[in-house]
Amino acid sequence: MAATDAQMTRQLKALALDLQEDLETRLRFEEIALTRALMAKRFGPTAVGNILAPGGPEPAVLQAAAGLRDGELSEVIEAPNGTYLARIVERVPSHVPPFEEVRERVRQRLLQERGREEARNAAETFITRWQEAKQAGWRFEEFLLKEGITPLQPAPFTRSQPIEGLGQVPTVNAAAFATPPGDLSSALETPRGVALVYPEERLPPDPAKLPEVAEALRTETRTRLQNER
Repeated sequence: MAATDAQMTRQLKALALDLQEDLETRLRFEEIALTRALMAKRFGPTAVGNILAPGGPEPAVLQAAAGLRDGELSEVIEAPNGTYLARIVERVPSHVPPFEEVRERVRQRLLQERGREEARNAAETFITRWQEAKQAGWRFEEFLLKEGITPLQPAPFTRSQPIEGLGQVPTVNAAAFATPPGDLSSALETPRGVALVYPEERLPPDPAKLPEVAEALRTETRTRLQNER
């Protein structure tokens, strides 16, 4: 890994020198991208001074772009994960949009928030009713049947695997392993709503599956690191 990092650093440094030379010869942005086989990526609009935009380029790129005029190229930007040139394509004046333009978005947002609040209240009510039924001697399966609820019963999963029917929700994975089998978790926010977790059993590790798991983990880690590079 150290050799790979050193090689990548040398390549980025060489690219930075090439880009600096291109700037000194006053090549246009499109010419530089074509000559150096670089990927041009567009982002925005974003507020001036916002250097932590979700899904955006590295903070150093946004910071360098903040002081540029329309169409002006930045200096070579050397960041931990790459070497960049930035250019402002267009500046959009700040304004408050008319209510008619945002009416539908506001309505949808209110409906979503109201739906989540109702789901959260329903989950809290369910927890309270289950605690009362449990003290009265009810089994969880009997209580679900009485409430007319069909639970999601995913295949066994690890602390980091996606959950069948729910997807990748780390908070639910964490709750599943933090909640003792036979207990009900607190209400959990997920992209699809509010979830409750009731672990039935916790399976011990199977040493026989270690080579299979190790190879899958190795492949997953390699892919993640390649994507980061």
